[in-house]
Amino acid sequence: MTHRNGERHFHWHRASLIVKVLIVLAGVAVVAGFFILAGFVVVWLWNWLMPVLFRLPTITFWEAWGLLVLTTILFNRPHSMGQASQDRRRKRVLRDRLKEAHEDDDEAPSSEPQGAQ
Repeated sequence: MTHRNGERHFHWHRASLIVKVLIVLAGVAVVAGFFILAGFVVVWLWNWLMPVLFRLPTITFWEAWGLLVLTTILFNRPHSMGQASQDRRRKRVLRDRLKEAHEDDDEAPSSEPQGAQ
Protein backbone atom coordinates (compact mmCIF):
# COMPACT_ATOMS: atom_id res chain seq x y z
CA MET A 1 0.00 0.00 0.00
CA THR A 2 1.29 3.48 -0.84
CA HIS A 3 1.10 6.32 1.65
CA ARG A 4 0.22 9.91 0.69
CA ASN A 5 3.87 10.93 0.40
CA GLY A 6 4.72 7.92 -1.80
CA GLU A 7 6.16 5.69 0.95
CA ARG A 8 5.07 2.07 1.03
CA HIS A 9 3.90 0.60 4.33
CA PHE A 10 3.18 -3.01 5.20
CA HIS A 11 -0.15 -3.73 6.84
CA TRP A 12 -0.27 -7.12 8.56
CA HIS A 13 -4.05 -7.34 8.57
CA ARG A 14 -4.20 -6.79 4.79
CA ALA A 15 -1.49 -9.33 3.90
CA SER A 16 -2.47 -12.65 2.39
CA LEU A 17 -2.08 -15.87 4.35
CA ILE A 18 0.87 -16.96 2.21
CA VAL A 19 2.75 -13.71 2.88
CA LYS A 20 2.09 -14.04 6.63
CA VAL A 21 3.33 -17.65 6.64
CA LEU A 22 6.46 -16.67 4.71
CA ILE A 23 7.21 -13.82 7.11
CA VAL A 24 6.79 -16.09 10.16
CA LEU A 25 8.96 -18.80 8.54
CA ALA A 26 11.64 -16.23 7.75
CA GLY A 27 11.61 -15.05 11.37
CA VAL A 28 11.89 -18.62 12.63
CA ALA A 29 14.80 -19.25 10.23
CA VAL A 30 16.62 -16.13 11.45
CA VAL A 31 16.17 -17.10 15.12
CA ALA A 32 17.29 -20.68 14.40
CA GLY A 33 20.30 -19.31 12.53
CA PHE A 34 21.32 -17.24 15.56
CA PHE A 35 20.98 -20.28 17.83
CA ILE A 36 23.08 -22.40 15.48
CA LEU A 37 25.67 -19.64 15.19
CA ALA A 38 25.86 -19.35 18.99
CA GLY A 39 26.51 -23.10 19.26
CA PHE A 40 29.30 -22.98 16.70
CA VAL A 41 30.88 -19.95 18.39
CA VAL A 42 30.99 -21.84 21.71
CA VAL A 43 32.46 -24.92 19.98
CA TRP A 44 35.09 -22.81 18.24
CA LEU A 45 36.09 -20.88 21.37
CA TRP A 46 36.15 -23.98 23.57
CA ASN A 47 38.15 -26.07 21.10
CA TRP A 48 40.55 -23.19 20.51
CA LEU A 49 41.21 -22.23 24.15
CA MET A 50 40.36 -24.97 26.62
CA PRO A 51 42.59 -27.80 25.33
CA VAL A 52 45.59 -25.48 25.23
CA LEU A 53 44.98 -23.63 28.51
CA PHE A 54 43.57 -26.38 30.72
CA ARG A 55 44.22 -29.61 28.80
CA LEU A 56 40.48 -30.27 28.50
CA PRO A 57 39.04 -32.36 25.65
CA THR A 58 37.42 -30.81 22.60
CA ILE A 59 33.62 -30.71 22.45
CA THR A 60 30.91 -31.24 19.83
CA PHE A 61 28.12 -28.91 18.78
CA TRP A 62 25.58 -30.59 21.09
CA GLU A 63 27.98 -30.50 24.04
CA ALA A 64 28.39 -26.78 23.40
CA TRP A 65 24.62 -26.42 23.51
CA GLY A 66 24.60 -28.30 26.79
CA LEU A 67 27.13 -25.80 28.14
CA LEU A 68 24.99 -22.87 26.97
CA VAL A 69 21.91 -24.29 28.68
CA LEU A 70 23.87 -25.13 31.84
CA THR A 71 25.38 -21.64 32.12
CA THR A 72 21.95 -20.10 31.54
CA ILE A 73 20.51 -22.18 34.35
CA LEU A 74 23.40 -21.45 36.71
CA PHE A 75 24.02 -17.76 36.07
CA ASN A 76 20.63 -16.31 35.11
CA ARG A 77 18.37 -15.84 38.05
CA PRO A 78 14.71 -16.54 37.39
CA HIS A 79 12.53 -13.46 37.03
CA SER A 80 9.11 -13.38 38.58
CA MET A 81 6.27 -11.14 37.49
CA GLY A 82 7.21 -8.34 39.92
CA GLN A 83 10.95 -8.66 39.39
CA ALA A 84 11.31 -5.55 37.22
CA SER A 85 9.60 -3.30 39.76
CA GLN A 86 11.68 -4.82 42.59
CA ASP A 87 14.85 -4.16 40.58
CA ARG A 88 13.84 -0.54 39.98
CA ARG A 89 13.03 -0.07 43.67
CA ARG A 90 16.36 -1.59 44.75
CA LYS A 91 18.26 0.62 42.29
CA ARG A 92 16.40 3.72 43.48
CA VAL A 93 17.22 2.96 47.15
CA LEU A 94 20.88 2.36 46.29
CA ARG A 95 21.04 5.56 44.24
CA ASP A 96 19.51 7.56 47.13
CA ARG A 97 21.98 6.08 49.62
CA LEU A 98 24.93 6.87 47.37
CA LYS A 99 23.66 10.40 46.84
CA GLU A 100 23.31 10.92 50.60
CA ALA A 101 26.80 9.53 51.23
CA HIS A 102 28.23 11.82 48.55
CA GLU A 103 26.47 14.85 50.07
CA ASP A 104 27.79 13.89 53.54
CA ASP A 105 31.34 13.72 52.14
CA ASP A 106 30.98 17.17 50.59
CA GLU A 107 29.72 18.68 53.87
CA ALA A 108 32.34 17.06 56.12
CA PRO A 109 35.06 19.51 57.20
CA SER A 110 38.57 18.78 56.02
CA SER A 111 41.01 17.50 58.66
CA GLU A 112 43.91 19.40 57.08
CA PRO A 113 44.52 23.03 57.91
CA GLN A 114 43.56 25.37 55.12
CA GLY A 115 47.06 26.71 54.57
CA ALA A 116 48.73 23.26 54.29
CA GLN A 117 48.26 22.12 50.71
